Amino acid sequence: MRLPPIAGYQGARRGLIAALALVALASVGCERRAGAVLPQTSVPEIARSSCKNSDPAQAARDFYARIMTDPASGLPSKESMGALAPLMTASMRAAIEKARVRQQAFITAHPDEKPDFIEASLSTSLFEGPTALESATAVANGDGAVVEVGFVHAQAGSETFRWKDQALLRCEQERWRLDDVRYGGDWDFASKG
Repeated sequence: MRLPPIAGYQGARRGLIAALALVALASVGCERRAGAVLPQTSVPEIARSSCKNSDPAQAARDFYARIMTDPASGLPSKESMGALAPLMTASMRAAIEKARVRQQAFITAHPDEKPDFIEASLSTSLFEGPTALESATAVANGDGAVVEVGFVHAQAGSETFRWKDQALLRCEQERWRLDDVRYGGDWDFASKG
């Protein structure tokens, strides 16, 4: 089966976000907790009590600190996923794995072409990714939180970029985890979505 390519880097990022959304929608159902099966509607109550003493902004800082220590671009390698997986929701991990399968299928079918998700920071607006995190401010609501993260990319001889993206976190297994990203960069060629 040949998977149709998505045009360009921006299309690749939109494809990853779309895959994340589909996986999140598919995950509606029940959760097993303490030996009981609970309907999805009771999960926010559990999440509120299990994550109320933790800081979603710190969870976002931890995720991006890990991203900045591993400057690889594109999809995280399987080795990088070992460190990143505990910081992501199950649906985010599944979407990345689905993108990896799609990427491998494209490489097999088109060995002389560059596949989707092969380069660039997929978790921030700037292609090159951040060199520093300046701020992280969270607003939690039940089992979800929106963290506005301020980034900087500075290199000698290059223009310094400052921007804010939003990290969308969800309380899962009693811990805040990255579930999605809203890009906030406002320059030409910034990732959108």
